[in-house]
Amino acid sequence: MGLNLLVRSMPLRLPNRATSILQNSLKFLGLLLIGAYRTLGTQFMGGNCKFHPSCSQYATEAFHIHSPFFAIKLVSIRLCKCRPFSQGGYDPVPERRS
Repeated sequence: MGLNLLVRSMPLRLPNRATSILQNSLKFLGLLLIGAYRTLGTQFMGGNCKFHPSCSQYATEAFHIHSPFFAIKLVSIRLCKCRPFSQGGYDPVPERRS
């Protein structure tokens, strides 16, 4: 009976903590992959980008400004824009919504 009462009275913060851990892990992994691409990938691909900021800078800013899930969405859309006949140009990371 005493243990049951103790378990009921403890605040359960696991979902928020688990979400925070997952988001931080995804952010770290995303930034790690971007760093690896900047170090290794640009040597093989030439490092030319039609857009300003470059795709790797855009991805880094997106991960710093937005949640990892939304940043992945933004980066995916940006990479889909990068095709042979696209215009390119200035394409900043959208501001964080309040």
